Amino acid sequence: MFGGAHWLMQTALALMIAGLVIRWVAIITLWRSFSVNVAILPTQTVHKTGLYSLVRHPSYTGMLVCFVAIGLAERNWGSLAIMLYFPRPPLLYRIHVEERALTRHSARNTCSIAR
Repeated sequence: MFGGAHWLMQTALALMIAGLVIRWVAIITLWRSFSVNVAILPTQTVHKTGLYSLVRHPSYTGMLVCFVAIGLAERNWGSLAIMLYFPRPPLLYRIHVEERALTRHSARNTCSIAR
């Protein structure tokens, strides 16, 4: 237990806002390229500006920051551990699927340019 650490709620709120801002900026940066499904448009390129110049997957980074905020808001070490552990495997799998799709797309574009 974190006890009566009232400062923790302000910290959790600040982290939640920061995580949401990071996530929404990442989504807005992708704009039409963003999808909840892993799909790559023929003309799509890898974004390397804005948050994407700092972090490969800023949307997921923002989501993880939100999970940390939820864990801290509960003021319980167990809740924090759960919020840090359980979202990671599905997010890592999703990142793997996206990276594989981007690699295939890049390989196809490279091959078509070489022809």
